[in-house]
Amino acid sequence: MILTAIRWYVIVGVSKCLKIGKGEWGMTCFMCKGEMEEKQTTFMVDLGNCIVIVKNVPSHVCRQCGEISYSDEVSDRLEKIVEFMRHTSVEISVSTFAA
Repeated sequence: MILTAIRWYVIVGVSKCLKIGKGEWGMTCFMCKGEMEEKQTTFMVDLGNCIVIVKNVPSHVCRQCGEISYSDEVSDRLEKIVEFMRHTSVEISVSTFAA
């Protein structure tokens, strides 16, 4: 029985997150309805004047199609990192996502 449904708004797409019970979360991919699993991924964005790479980002990745989504908290932190790097004079920025 599904107890709660929550939408995660993310940088790379939208996935539906469903609380199944006993604290376990089952996620369904927005693109293909496949099963999502928690993994650490690398986030990359080209801002034109700078390429930002963030390693070890907590993510939800579809086992079927590879679609990547992020929690609200992770998305907020990625946006802050990207916005900060937008105003620097560095061409390539590589950082590690710290918990």
